[in-house]
Amino acid sequence: MVITGTWPPMRCGVGDYTFMLCKNLAQRNFHVQVLTSRKVRPDLQLKSRTRLEVHARIDNWSWRMLSTTARAIEELKPDVINFQWPTAAYGRSLAVNWIPFYLRKKFPRLPLLTTLHELRYFSPWSRLRIRPALEVSRRVILVDPQDRECVSRIYAPAAAKCCEIRLGSSLPGRPEQFDREARRQSLGFKAKDFVVAFFGFANPPKGLENLFRALRRLRQAYPEIKLLMLSQLSDENPYQGRILRDLSATALHAIATRPEYAEPYLAAEYLASADCAVLPFVDGASLKRSSLIACLVQALPLITTWPAPPGVDDFKHNVNMLLVPPEDTAALAAALERLIKNPDLRIRLSRGSADLARKFSWKDITKRYAEVIKEVMEETN
Repeated sequence: MVITGTWPPMRCGVGDYTFMLCKNLAQRNFHVQVLTSRKVRPDLQLKSRTRLEVHARIDNWSWRMLSTTARAIEELKPDVINFQWPTAAYGRSLAVNWIPFYLRKKFPRLPLLTTLHELRYFSPWSRLRIRPALEVSRRVILVDPQDRECVSRIYAPAAAKCCEIRLGSSLPGRPEQFDREARRQSLGFKAKDFVVAFFGFANPPKGLENLFRALRRLRQAYPEIKLLMLSQLSDENPYQGRILRDLSATALHAIATRPEYAEPYLAAEYLASADCAVLPFVDGASLKRSSLIACLVQALPLITTWPAPPGVDDFKHNVNMLLVPPEDTAALAAALERLIKNPDLRIRLSRGSADLARKFSWKDITKRYAEVIKEVMEETN
């Protein structure tokens, strides 16, 4: 059983990751049960039809959900629990952090795995919330190797239980029968347009303002440049409201296309229809960015920002991506201009993206998960 606060179409990178993980585990003949929020759309609540069952039973992630979780386990009788932390639906609930501890006490022989996302980006105080899970989990799965140091500081014995399993793309790969030109036309793009894609959640660390400034610099010299925004923007969110006003006030809305939420396979086609992707992270590119991996999987020429120290050896400037300093508008505009003017560079970076994407394959990820599940089941039998 996988416990996750979010599941598509709820907007959360961890929810998208969990969906891809569960789908691929089911394809490996695991019977996967997902316990998640009631907000999941009814037609995505799959029960007894496939090897992937989605049980949307949690109204909110307060203390009351502990008993709901226990009842689900008693009914469904899973062999292993995988707890995904954090997700957007958990919010600031303290109760969520006690799920593994509570289940260990109630079901002492049921092995628990905890998968951690973005731990090092939380404040030291917020990181402490995960200590109960670190104490009782049989394995702690890290999608970002740099989280190991944080785990050691929170609860040193847990470091020996850590295993690193890379993050995978939140979108499937480009379909084999993909008609790129037809998809571009459906989005309103012409053959001569140079389409720059941004994919991911719109929040301050994503550096959208810098991308907008770079596009404004280039627009007059390259009128064929277009922006494909694969991101949901709402006036109800203060930051996203500023982004929408920025688009309108600077007339970038005239070159921007923003499709409504799309199911993963359609979103993958949208992304693959672009000429390049730009992800100008303020804090630098890293292995925790599923949006970056999604761009690699589509074999897109990619511009992103230099990773923060100690960096990522797999990210190679001019080989599988173009790297620019964070918040450097001139450098970002220059990198975009290089791609516009140099088709050979785009081809080389596209090949580099495809080569790098193989290191983040869901086949390898699920194979490693299967090995970990087998290990902990053998330890408890």
